[in-house]
Parts: sequence; structure tokens; C-alpha cells
Amino acid sequence: MMYAEILLPIPVDTPYTYQVPEHFRDQIRVGSQVIVPIGPRYMGGLVTALTERPPERVEEIKSVYDVVDARPFAQPELIDLLKWIADYYVCHLGEAARLIQPEVNLLKSRLEVRPVENAALAVKDADLVVLAVPVGAMATVAKEIGPHLKPGATVTDVGSVKRAVIDAVEPHLPENVDFVPGHHLAGTEHSGPESGFAELFD
Repeated sequence: MMYAEILLPIPVDTPYTYQVPEHFRDQIRVGSQVIVPIGPRYMGGLVTALTERPPERVEEIKSVYDVVDARPFAQPELIDLLKWIADYYVCHLGEAARLIQPEVNLLKSRLEVRPVENAALAVKDADLVVLAVPVGAMATVAKEIGPHLKPGATVTDVGSVKRAVIDAVEPHLPENVDFVPGHHLAGTEHSGPESGFAELFD
């Protein structure tokens, strides 16, 4: 398995480590531009090093999401220049990297939506899962995704009723996953946080 050290255009001084999926192994080089997940979004970054040595806590390592360009964007000398800029101007290395990554920076807040083969794959490593299927299909989907939800994930829905959805979904979710029933339209003729009340979803 290959791992990549990726410098992101944010105020940090060290690259983040990501796993390189096998289908990207022949495309990623030092200096390549890639897209990686960080928190709830995706961000463009620059590969500064590659290694096959597993990092500590390897089970928490996320994977490179996409390759912007298989051709190396930055040569090692340019990466060394970034380090010099960060040192000389007393700024973070990630901030210096923004100087040479204008195209990738445009992707830093872009959320990617791609079709997947099944629901279980769709929820892998997700912090938030929104069930947007017919109420009659909630139980089937919940049963499929339940074993694949990561601890601490939050599941919500946009079903038009609540009791039926709760009864269909809750039995299939692990105890370490939070289920927060939602509704795409809810409330009264009054708006604002001060108009909320405890019985809103009863």
C-alpha cells in the first residue's frame, strides 16, 4: 500500500498523510495535484512525498479522492522554494503553497457527488448521512447501511412523516450512531430560532 504526504493550502506547517488507492498508484507522483477529503469538504493539495511505510494509526487514514493532473505540477526544487518562503516570510507552509496552486484552490470548497454501486459504499467514512428515499424504503436502506456506519456518525432523513420513519430506521442503526429525525418542512407561520418549541416533531 502506498501513502502520500499532501500539502494543503491552509495555515499548517506539515503535510497530511493519505492512502493512495490502487487505481491511482500509477498516476500520482511527487508534485502531483490531487483532491482529498478534509473534514466535511474536499480540498486540492500538492503531493510532497510518497512512501510504502504505514503511518501510525493507519486505520484512521483517509484515501486520495481524485487526481487533478497525472503530470507532476511542482518539481522538488519548487517545493523546497515553498519551504524557504515559509521560513523567510514567517508564514505557514500551507499558506506559501497557495501561491502556486491557483487551480486547485478553486476546488477547496467543492463537494463532490458521484454515483456509487450500493448504499453501504455511499456511507463509508461519512460523518452525516441523509436518508432521502421514500418512507416505504427507509427500513431497507437503514438495514443495508447500518453495519457500515462509522462510530459517531449522524443519520437524519427528509421523510414526510416521523413515527413511521423512526420505527423503520432505529432498529437497524448501531448504538454508537446518532439518529436525528428531520423534516424538509416543519414549523408554524412564525420563523426564527425563538419560534421553536420542544414538541415540534411530536
